[in-house]
Amino acid sequence: MKNLRLYINIPYCTNRCIFCDINNHLIDDDQREAFYKAIIKEIKSFDENYKYDYEVKSIYFGGGVPGSIRPNVIEEILSDIKEQFTISSDAEISLKILPGKLNDNYFPVYLDNGINRISIDYLTNSYFLHNFLGHKKTDNAMDRTLPVFLNHHFENVNFDLGIGLPGQNEANLDEEVHTLCDFHGAKEITLHPLRIEDNSGIKKLYDEHPEYLNNLNRFLPDIEKAYKYVKEKLEAREYIEYLPYCFGLKGFECLDYKLRKNNTEVIGIGPNAYSCIDGVTYSNTSDLNIYLENSDNFRLIATDIKTIQ
Repeated sequence: MKNLRLYINIPYCTNRCIFCDINNHLIDDDQREAFYKAIIKEIKSFDENYKYDYEVKSIYFGGGVPGSIRPNVIEEILSDIKEQFTISSDAEISLKILPGKLNDNYFPVYLDNGINRISIDYLTNSYFLHNFLGHKKTDNAMDRTLPVFLNHHFENVNFDLGIGLPGQNEANLDEEVHTLCDFHGAKEITLHPLRIEDNSGIKKLYDEHPEYLNNLNRFLPDIEKAYKYVKEKLEAREYIEYLPYCFGLKGFECLDYKLRKNNTEVIGIGPNAYSCIDGVTYSNTSDLNIYLENSDNFRLIATDIKTIQ
């Protein structure tokens, strides 16, 4: 059997971050319930041959922030995946969450369904930057999240740390590393450079206020300089950069990232999800309405279909 990755795209989030150009929807979207049914339909639409030809080594819930939807929905999605595909006994099942959105009622549901890696959309410890960027993190979010992991003896936690953020310098980057490594006990840290994407709110902000980029104090810091500084600090604490921008203590490297680096075949499920399987690449439509109406019909939701030469 060949190795396979599954990527489950949950296009819902609680925030409208100005640096994000992804076509996400707010969690109170009135189409949310229809989406839950649609994604189950897509999972069930796959030919049974996949169950016999492939073994799933990784299931990655991304988006969006899938941890912001009800845990019973994640439970149902995983149940149907396990019926439709062959899952490796040591598969990595990863879920992305926001700080403060995990509690002792939710977490046992995740554990019971095999989730064994949590990725926290941390970004930064600066409340000013959270507010400025639209990320919205309350002042005690991590204080509510960390005890959940301690109560369940759960260690495989990644923190997404933003670099090149407005106003970042060596002093506050040093504080970020200290907070994550020495206080939060992060086993893995993934660096996310701030990019000015064409359709993002921050691009519009810079277009309206070009003085931010021309100012001698540079509104946007040097990303490469920030990366090198954080890399040095993490490696001094014995974190290994196993992939570019991905740092982990020994034994805590993200399997999904490593499989992706090795070009392991992938099936993307959900709107705007990318697949590369059986010599064909394609993306699901990013139009949520089209996806909701046709999620069980590959010919109606697949776009940019190409045969690999």
